[in-house]
Amino acid sequence: MEKSPSAPNTPRPRIYGAALLLALTWFLTLHVSGPHAAQIPDLDAYLAEAAANNPDIKAATKRAAAAKHRIPQEKSLPDPSVSVGYQNEGLRWYTYGNSDDAQWMAGLSQTIPYPGKLMAKGDVAAREADTLGIQADIVRFKTESRVKELYYDLFLAYKSLDILERKENLLAGMEQAALARYSAGVGSTQDVLMAQSEKYLLLDQGVALRRQITTQEAMLAEALGRRAPGGIPRPAEPPAALYPRSLDELLAKFAPGAPESRSREKMVEAAEAKVRVAKGEFVPDLTVNAGYARKGFKMEREIKPVVEGGDSFTGRTQKWVDMWTLGVSVTVPLYFWSKQMEGLKESRQGLEAARQELEAARNTITSIVRDNYAVIKAAESSMNLYTKSLGPRSHQDYDLAMARYAAGGGDALTVLTRLKNLFDYEVDYWTRAVDKQKAAAKLEALLGLAQHAEQTGKTANHAP
Repeated sequence: MEKSPSAPNTPRPRIYGAALLLALTWFLTLHVSGPHAAQIPDLDAYLAEAAANNPDIKAATKRAAAAKHRIPQEKSLPDPSVSVGYQNEGLRWYTYGNSDDAQWMAGLSQTIPYPGKLMAKGDVAAREADTLGIQADIVRFKTESRVKELYYDLFLAYKSLDILERKENLLAGMEQAALARYSAGVGSTQDVLMAQSEKYLLLDQGVALRRQITTQEAMLAEALGRRAPGGIPRPAEPPAALYPRSLDELLAKFAPGAPESRSREKMVEAAEAKVRVAKGEFVPDLTVNAGYARKGFKMEREIKPVVEGGDSFTGRTQKWVDMWTLGVSVTVPLYFWSKQMEGLKESRQGLEAARQELEAARNTITSIVRDNYAVIKAAESSMNLYTKSLGPRSHQDYDLAMARYAAGGGDALTVLTRLKNLFDYEVDYWTRAVDKQKAAAKLEALLGLAQHAEQTGKTANHAP
């Protein structure tokens, strides 16, 4: 049975003691550092580790390196052909040396494409190698951005767990105050049950956050190229400084050398080279043939005796004849309407597709820059609002509600509502802070890639 609030023997000192205990808990919650505060890993070290060990970066780098070896192959002449043969007279016996028509033969042929074909094929391979090189850089910078995002997501999970633990401490103080009010006859069991129910809900949320931390650590370890998770300390708090770049500055920097645009530009150049190759297929190729043959046969001739005055006689002697041949053959594009013409149409369609993809990439880059910049500015605005208004006011509202409740006034629902608002605002603040850092990481990765591509292009243009 609930006790009446107007009971004559209300032990007010017990309520004041609960209020004092609650205030001390609140002070310790705000000013005592968490157990992980001393562990601050170096984000730059993570980035270096990912650049050295991430398998996606390694695979993209190897593909780009392999593509460079395709260039000299495409520029080289086709392999020459060597032939060896024998011609016999009749089907029954080996007649070489006994027949005028029996002979051994050897030949050599070399196909020489029409001038310009090999250079055009080399250009195609070079542009494709450039594309893969830029794509390897894109993979590297995107991986760095991914590492930063996972790093800050892990920080948010730890920070949310800290906030949850502080909320549990304050809720425990409120539970003590509710028990004190109930013992003093000015409260009800419903207040105690509400505080305990909220506490059990927080315990369940804590389990979910710890599971999230384990998942984030595993994902970060994978991005770093580690085979097994572990050894991931608690991330450091992100800086609170405003993002230093303006939207116009970002758009100006991305206009000349956006990474996706540079990659698509190389694809357009490769498609243009393929058109030149297709046009060259209408021109015949030349094949030079050279051969050597040797045949031997027996012939009758008069043989004089060694001793003078002796009778001569007719004998058979072996005779060898060496021959050589030199010829030229030319390919005839006889079926050009179904082969060369269709190949030219195919290459032109591919060129038009590459140009459209380039335009789409430019539009996409602009959209990505604007979207992430908007996220940064919205986050900074919300964080500023929390710092100057929502945060202090929510602290004040909770302090007043809790002090009044501990003193015997107010109700538990109001205290719980103020407590929820207090920590919801704080979680939202750090969520916005992480959103800002993740958006900034994407922009800085794209910006670094654009500057790298621009520098690479200048180096290539000045190369001998």
